[in-house]
Amino acid sequence: MEYSKILEGLCSYDPRAPDYADYLECIEDTGETPKKPRDNCYCDSCFRGNDDLAVALLEALELLENCGYDPTDLSCPPLSTMDA
Repeated sequence: MEYSKILEGLCSYDPRAPDYADYLECIEDTGETPKKPRDNCYCDSCFRGNDDLAVALLEALELLENCGYDPTDLSCPPLSTMDA
């Protein structure tokens, strides 16, 4: 799975979501304050449970990054490196 696909699963009101800039642009004209992500939200991602999975994956990738792995490289390592 690509990193961008994980971000697509986030709540529409999460600043990391790809469409968040579009959302901010829309509410800028009305003067509304941005909604909090996951706060009684019924966007497609929250309603279908995609946000929960995306957040869990991002947290796991952050842990891997802290161990020295590149979180944007979601390819599997060669089997020869797994034996070591």
